[in-house]
Amino acid sequence: MLLREVVEASAAVRATSARGGKVALLADLLRRLEPAETPAAVAWLSGALTQRQIGVGWAALREAPVPAAEPTLTVAEVKSLLKPTDKVMVMLDSNHTKPHVLEELRAYGPMVTPGCYIVAADGIQELVCGGPRTKPDWRENNPKQAAIAFAQENPDFAIEEPAWPFNEGMVRERLTYWPSAFVKRLR
Repeated sequence: MLLREVVEASAAVRATSARGGKVALLADLLRRLEPAETPAAVAWLSGALTQRQIGVGWAALREAPVPAAEPTLTVAEVKSLLKPTDKVMVMLDSNHTKPHVLEELRAYGPMVTPGCYIVAADGIQELVCGGPRTKPDWRENNPKQAAIAFAQENPDFAIEEPAWPFNEGMVRERLTYWPSAFVKRLR
């Protein structure tokens, strides 16, 4: 099963107000899963994702890909692969310095579809600065600050938390390693 199918089921559950309807949608999804796919789907639906189980579909990533010795695609090549009908969301999670992340936001931001996000992971660096194995400049030199700077220089983007697909609990704010990470393309 592809991640797209899990996301579509999640959206259908969010759009359904009747508890019985939600249960039926989730039951249908879970019936269609292979046994090995169930933990990843449940993690996605509950908001507790584990590493290496998001993207084009976790079935395609049963083995961790071998890292490339050097970049295999340029930004222009990525852009050339996009079709006008594609919905594009970008996830940034590599070098976490403010200059590098800001450069990536500027390069990939124009590819993001209006209404979708470019996500700059690990802005928590700002909050853990001074702790073990941190760098002294993390308070200012981090993905969160890059995302804020990018949104300030681009009126087509804003820092905006996505709505929770489902929450019956009392928690109202997401506990996260990614503060201010979700940069939404507005137009």
